[in-house]
Amino acid sequence: MAFQLPFRFGSNSTATSMDSRARQSKMMEYDQPLVWVTLLLMLLGMVMVYSASISLPDSPKFAAYVRWQNTYFLQRQAMFIVVSLV
Repeated sequence: MAFQLPFRFGSNSTATSMDSRARQSKMMEYDQPLVWVTLLLMLLGMVMVYSASISLPDSPKFAAYVRWQNTYFLQRQAMFIVVSLV
């Protein structure tokens, strides 16, 4: 049993063949500009995290984080981005 919507998108013809209903709709394609904007925002976030945490060795509050690695927060942000993409 095939799922059929009660209305039609597109043409006004009344003849409906099984092939036209079985085609993949354009709504199933992904929005490529949205993907690019999202990736660019992720990269901008990486730059912002790095620029905000580059001066942390001067602060004694974050001395435990930057003592062993200067790019701790950058690597953490990159890890979260990779997890979200997966």
